[in-house]
Amino acid sequence: MAPVVIPVLADKSIPTYVYDDSLVLGNMMLAAHSLGLGSCWIHRANYKCTSMCRHCCYSCSPKWPDDYMTSAVADEVFYILRSLGCYHVHIGGGEPLIKPDKILDVLDAARKNNIEIEYIETNSSWYRDETSTNAILKELKDHGVNTLLISIDPFHNEYIPF
Repeated sequence: MAPVVIPVLADKSIPTYVYDDSLVLGNMMLAAHSLGLGSCWIHRANYKCTSMCRHCCYSCSPKWPDDYMTSAVADEVFYILRSLGCYHVHIGGGEPLIKPDKILDVLDAARKNNIEIEYIETNSSWYRDETSTNAILKELKDHGVNTLLISIDPFHNEYIPF
């Protein structure tokens, strides 16, 4: 099955929320329903990113506020997706793991709504040392994440300090 792209843009109470996402979401819900697709993509857990890649069509960067999708918004989105027959999602950002504790709330909302996380896309900027990285990876695994898609390319490599 082909994935359905559904942008979820932060929280309506936060200034970075994009207010026209309801039109996109509505169109994508109709497409998902009519095509019977079971995989969806939540692309924006946040806009803040440690990189400022020239190719980023969302202009994610360190300049964005430290906002993050709330658990209430994630719960609402996953409930809607599940009611439309979406059973799997991909989570991206900005950098979704810039605040590992916040992604756990989103993952809890996915689990509550019986949504499987296909993968989380990351530039791995949160890596500091083996011990802290293993702790984050264990939390992700405990929350049902089995795959990370790590962005390694010339655009991201400009921002990797090691």
